[in-house]
Amino acid sequence: MRAAPPRTRKALGAAFAAVLCVVAAGTIEAVRGAAHAAADPPTVFVTNTADGPPTPCKPGRHCSLRDAIETVAQMGEPGRISARFCGPNAAGPYCLGQDDPNYIPAARVWRIPLIEPFGFDITGTQVTIDFSVGVTDWQAAADNVIEVDTGKAEIDWAFGIDGTGHVLRGLNLRGDVQTGQVVLYNGATGVLLDSLAFAGVGRVAGAGGDAIRVRDEKTTGNRIIGTQCGWFGPPNVEGAARPPEPVSGACVEVSRGAHDNQIGELGGSPNVFADGAIGVHITGRGTRKNEVRNARVDGNGVGIRVSADALETRLEGNTIVRSAGNGVEIVGASWSTAIVGNRIGVDAGDVPAESTLPNEGWGIDIAAPAKGSRIEDNLIQGNGAGGIRVAGRTAEQNALLRNRITSHAGAAIAVVNGANGGVLPPELSWAGARIVGRTCSQCEVQFHSDPADEAAALEGAAKADNGGNVVFSPGQAFRFRYITALATDPEGNSSALSAPLDTVPGPTPTATAVGPVVRGRVWLPVGWRGWP
Repeated sequence: MRAAPPRTRKALGAAFAAVLCVVAAGTIEAVRGAAHAAADPPTVFVTNTADGPPTPCKPGRHCSLRDAIETVAQMGEPGRISARFCGPNAAGPYCLGQDDPNYIPAARVWRIPLIEPFGFDITGTQVTIDFSVGVTDWQAAADNVIEVDTGKAEIDWAFGIDGTGHVLRGLNLRGDVQTGQVVLYNGATGVLLDSLAFAGVGRVAGAGGDAIRVRDEKTTGNRIIGTQCGWFGPPNVEGAARPPEPVSGACVEVSRGAHDNQIGELGGSPNVFADGAIGVHITGRGTRKNEVRNARVDGNGVGIRVSADALETRLEGNTIVRSAGNGVEIVGASWSTAIVGNRIGVDAGDVPAESTLPNEGWGIDIAAPAKGSRIEDNLIQGNGAGGIRVAGRTAEQNALLRNRITSHAGAAIAVVNGANGGVLPPELSWAGARIVGRTCSQCEVQFHSDPADEAAALEGAAKADNGGNVVFSPGQAFRFRYITALATDPEGNSSALSAPLDTVPGPTPTATAVGPVVRGRVWLPVGWRGWP
């Protein structure tokens, strides 16, 4: 396990020491600023890492996490659970000290090994469990100091959460589970999972093993931010190998009709999903309108998979790299997926970028009967099998718009086995300084340049007339030597790329061939009759 950077643990500051209040429910401290006296719920402090049958916390006795959850449940109102992290032999009130038997000095964490045959259930309304408060210099999940370990116990989950408005923040979780370490289910609404870290998550009896699972048709409006999967501690420095602590299932699975859930947010604290069988899996009939934004999806079996009738999924602003399989998969009758503004197979920089971290399969793979996908404004570079594949006769209306695709050994775009209505790539040729082409009627044609035969830079677009004739007059010099084009028909079916057209003047062309070409000859369109 990666050790966190050295740091000291201090008791909470004057804000926590200002007001102490022991209420009848147990060891509960109300910490209220003058401006928030009516709004702040009471706080229950965890004072040891033991586990056992839950007993409400009382003055003068230790309070475990399970005890604290039971205490808040009996309150029947919003409550907070936290800890004061103290040094050895600290005498402060409600202190979780370094003399605790499950404190691990090398990692500087307090580990809670579960011995009960069930995890923690969070129900009701607005229960906050936050162990980031009071950690010196805490900034993100790499600084978590509380760790829950389910071990090899055959339990369903570490945390099962239903109800409304709960917060779970600042925890590490590891061990085997049947379903997931954290499960939102049964109508969980408005729950925030913030700065959690997962590593070494295994399966029990071949099932489950997810880090987070969001499920059921009434489970909606939940957010996951600042979470890291597959490892603990700070990001590895250049050249340092991350310790192998994989997640046997998905880092996040959204399933069984869960909808309108948000995994990450643009401009917010990013999630890092690594070392899982799947980074993020959106799946199941009725599962709809879920978003994955601003995540780093790195080193999984598959980066992101949308499957089994999931609808209206949006993937935006993610970096998806180093998958053993495909970067993004859309399979089954999964309709109306939007993949917008992602970096797939490349980490940073403009094209051709030097920081290629290829997925071993396709950058994006869309398989029948997936329909209505919109693949827009992505940078897709250097992936093992190729850039984008759309396959199968019933894979229809999958539009490829303004993507930058380059540096693949395989095809930049493959539209195969009758996919996208069988729309064909345009046929291009020169007519003076302009490019003319033959394509489908009323199709929108995107023109790209590339160092070879792909689509590294978008140079512009033009619309074909009713006869399929298109003319493109470049407004400036092309960025790269070779020109390719793809067509998208009025129903949203996009083609593969055309054969490349060379921008470098060559010898006088023959009567039919136009200009020097690479990887085959470029011909005047069949039936060309001059300018439209």
